[in-house]
Amino acid sequence: MGAMVPVLRQIFARPQTGDLAENATTWEAAENTAWTATIPIGGVFHFTQRISFQEEGAVNATPTPTLFYRKNGGTWTRVDGASSNVRASLNTVWADNVATTELLTAGAGAFQAGQGDEVDGQVPQTAILKTEYTEMIFSLDLREAELVDTDTIELRIQDTTTAFDFYDAASLVVITIILPSLLNIPSIAFSKPLRVKLLSSL
Repeated sequence: MGAMVPVLRQIFARPQTGDLAENATTWEAAENTAWTATIPIGGVFHFTQRISFQEEGAVNATPTPTLFYRKNGGTWTRVDGASSNVRASLNTVWADNVATTELLTAGAGAFQAGQGDEVDGQVPQTAILKTEYTEMIFSLDLREAELVDTDTIELRIQDTTTAFDFYDAASLVVITIILPSLLNIPSIAFSKPLRVKLLSSL
């Protein structure tokens, strides 16, 4: 009989608005629901992503929760302080490694407080007992510089570079990017007619 190993499953995800208290309940979208982010031209869309996962095996786990993103269904890529498309971003309200409260739908077993990240998309190693669940939060920017209109972004937690055993499909929430069109910027109205002086050629 082989040794028992932890079994990790991502279960719920929900975006919080901007820089608010860790336990604030102002949301960008419903739990496990696709949403859209409008990024200003030349700017970023700042938000906090909250994700929960649980241990379903018969042993305790000590993962190092690390955030990854996938753009347009491509390769899963690490989020850090210099990543393209999605980047860790300082939070003006809570500090790095802040303890989390339970805000998402409960998982199986008891809740174990997680932590928050605002620096590099990774929180310190987290001890989660068998059949417990926890929540992590990540302060993030969606970057207009590397995104185009209708791009999609998905987010998930891994144990450093190792994917979890299971991801509930609904927890891989699709974020659709909206960029304001330059064509929609109002034209400038001049209060006086323009006079143009034409110089005849010699």
